[in-house]
Amino acid sequence: MSAQAFLIKAISNFPVFICRWHTLGRIRFTMFIFIALLSFQLHGYQNEAKFAILIASVLAGIGGFLLLKLYNRKQKKIV
Repeated sequence: MSAQAFLIKAISNFPVFICRWHTLGRIRFTMFIFIALLSFQLHGYQNEAKFAILIASVLAGIGGFLLLKLYNRKQKKIV
């Protein structure tokens, strides 16, 4: 099985809402970077804004992972 076929099969098994939220998250991240570049003229401020956006995205990813892990643990107890 090729890597592309594997990815398509893996993604098709995801619930639809996860794929939609992932797409919205990528668009949101790109827009935050774009707005930060338009908002600040000095490169120092732009770099700080990009770094803050990156850190916030990583923290949000970790938080989402932990919430899904907790949700999965609760679902296993129910079944």
